[in-house]
Amino acid sequence: SYLSFHDVLPIVCLSLKRITENTLELVYAVVRWSMEVPASGKWPSRDHLGRPFDSLRDPERKPRADQPLLGGVRAFLADPAGDCKFTTASCQLLQHYNKVECCHWCFASRSSGDACYANQRSGAFAALEPRPMELYFASFLVARPNLTLCPGWHLMMLRVDVMHCDHLGIALRLAGNA
Repeated sequence: SYLSFHDVLPIVCLSLKRITENTLELVYAVVRWSMEVPASGKWPSRDHLGRPFDSLRDPERKPRADQPLLGGVRAFLADPAGDCKFTTASCQLLQHYNKVECCHWCFASRSSGDACYANQRSGAFAALEPRPMELYFASFLVARPNLTLCPGWHLMMLRVDVMHCDHLGIALRLAGNA
């Protein structure tokens, strides 16, 4: 079933006007750590920088370290939300709306031929091969982006953001509004 707004737990909301790309990657590191904790089902024993909790700096956290969290219930990343620009930047997608290879899910492209995204023949979309996650992971020379290291993250979870692509995007011009 699809999650409603009441089932969503926002992890972080920021105004991007005064934040640099490097700042965002540090924020994503904290988000990653914050997602790893509920996925483990235990209170953390270290902070987001990997430092062990001690009695002076973290008197409340130290005694809870490695104890069951939420009665042992685990949580994971299920549905990241953002527009195309955010998703492309935060996950460092090589295939996106501004490239010839425009789809991170499959090998659709802007060039002509069977893989052209505009190919409307019957069965054309189903014939496109899915893009393996191994190709995505191999594209990083140093390290994967922090958001992609959150427990539960998968390339296929990056969907079209309905609000930006439909209500505020092309469908607004196609369907109009009152």
